[in-house]
Amino acid sequence: MRDTKKQRRELEKQLTEASSYKHWLATATNLDELEGTLAWREEDGCELLHEALIRDHITAMKRCRDKGDTRALTRVLQEGLYRHLGEIGNPDLYAIAWSGTKVLVSEFLDEVERSMNFLCDNPMPGVSDQQKLRLFRDAERVYGRPALMLSGGAAFGIYHIGVTRALWQEGLLPDVIA
Repeated sequence: MRDTKKQRRELEKQLTEASSYKHWLATATNLDELEGTLAWREEDGCELLHEALIRDHITAMKRCRDKGDTRALTRVLQEGLYRHLGEIGNPDLYAIAWSGTKVLVSEFLDEVERSMNFLCDNPMPGVSDQQKLRLFRDAERVYGRPALMLSGGAAFGIYHIGVTRALWQEGLLPDVIA
């Protein structure tokens, strides 16, 4: 028990001293493993989201892509994106583990990305390029764009620089920063 507390304190110290996102993530993953939250990320059964609905949408997106059915894929994506499917935006999902949330959420978002790329790269019968562009703009408006909100004044300035630098190094710095 005492060794676990000591390990936890050491890992938390390493998190604050991490010089890169990769180092921070590796340390966060070790901390999750120590605390048991790494297993939580991978296991089924969570009251914070609707797993069956998310899995159904992942399957439907894959099936539509495999068939080349861009119309049906558009409907599946619109349904998922407009309804914020399965409560994946629930803030409680992102407050349990250091290194991320449920693996299912990442699988869903990866499938959404693959599906949107598929729609972008393939013709949609009866849909002009302008109409296709409008579909993507509508999805962006509803789904949103990432933004980085920095607050706390000069006291947090050095932390803001570190966070901004890490996001920039990983190619994740959003266009909107406030």
